[in-house]
Amino acid sequence: MADHEEELDDVTPEQEAAQSEDQAEYLKSQSSMNYAGIIASSIILLVSLTAGGSFEGHRYYGYGIAVASIAMIVSVAGWFLATRVAGQAQNVVYINYFLFAWNFIGAAFLTFGGPFDVTGNGYFGAWGLVVFATMALGVTADTLHSTASTSGPTAGLFCAAVVLLVAISAHGLKTSRDWFAELLYSLMVSILTILITGAMLRGIEIFHDITFPIMCMFSVLWVTAAILLTFRGPFLSTGNGYFAGWGGALMSVYATMAARRTAEA
Repeated sequence: MADHEEELDDVTPEQEAAQSEDQAEYLKSQSSMNYAGIIASSIILLVSLTAGGSFEGHRYYGYGIAVASIAMIVSVAGWFLATRVAGQAQNVVYINYFLFAWNFIGAAFLTFGGPFDVTGNGYFGAWGLVVFATMALGVTADTLHSTASTSGPTAGLFCAAVVLLVAISAHGLKTSRDWFAELLYSLMVSILTILITGAMLRGIEIFHDITFPIMCMFSVLWVTAAILLTFRGPFLSTGNGYFAGWGGALMSVYATMAARRTAEA
């Protein structure tokens, strides 16, 4: 332990400067990838909405155009600030949170009773916005100090829980007697996940030292829920419920690995 402390004390100012520069380059590269993904997803969504004119009369047509356009414009601004302007890390954080909220709400409206309620280019474009915005949440000012940040996968797990909750509510428990047990179990898992991950994202300190065991628990719960929902029912085909189940399972496993790396750091 003493030798380790001596090694830390021996770090020269030049080495610290080099480390800071490497971390800044990491932040820029990751931000570029995420913003490029959001821009590409926006283009896919715009083309899907406007090509052929089949969606022009839909009540969410204008809203869908706004979702894609604003996401694209804000991403370009965030990309510029993250890669071209020094000292804008905190503003980039605010942009990432806005993109996450904007894209998630937009995808929910567009895929639950919206023009893209079945899988296709528009469907994946809408949720692609959410995926890349969620990834961007993990690339914040905190990433300069730890690349094992759990904020991204935790936010992804929170999103999956919300989507699954809405999907189950839309499907209905009373009308699904054959899958009542599966839906009830998954409903409880999603509610528990929303409560705990929401508290974790707010930075409540009680969860700081127990993040790893919590994510281990969620991994078991979500993998079980995904298997029940997609092998037994009712989400046997691709859609919001299907992807929310497996998305939550993947995010919980990813969050577990990230929490373990953080604990070992």
